[in-house]
Amino acid sequence: MPKLLLIFLLIAVACTTKETVTPGIPLELAEQRRNSIQDVVYDLSLDIPASRKDNIQGIIDITFTWKSNPADLQIDFMPEKSSLKSIAVNGTPEKIRYANEHILVAGGLLTEKTNTIRIEFIAGNAALNRNDDFLYSLFVPARASTCFPVFDQPDIKAI
Repeated sequence: MPKLLLIFLLIAVACTTKETVTPGIPLELAEQRRNSIQDVVYDLSLDIPASRKDNIQGIIDITFTWKSNPADLQIDFMPEKSSLKSIAVNGTPEKIRYANEHILVAGGLLTEKTNTIRIEFIAGNAALNRNDDFLYSLFVPARASTCFPVFDQPDIKAI
């Protein structure tokens, strides 16, 4: 009988656990971010190797003002977790947390003033058109995150 009760409890917990990180950018996430961040600035650096077969290494500093929110901040990044090399929040190295195309930053690590998140990564190639002599991309909505970490929604403008 105790085994049956344990199985029932595990099923009940599994059924009530809410998945908070979903692929893509659902409206609820977009609205939450729009209400929680402002004054976004991206400082992106890409090291593009001569050979198209070699990975593009990148570093991005995302600077923004955070309005208090207990939820994790989700930064869009479609390549796999293995493409993430390091993350630092306001100068402090943090463990990489990644789920369903999003880098997760605990809201408690952010202050209600200017924050900077530095991410070192290997750029994704899905939206890049690489040639022996040049590289280009057309980052239509929700495609920039196939290459580098970003808030990939049109109502969060940045410099």
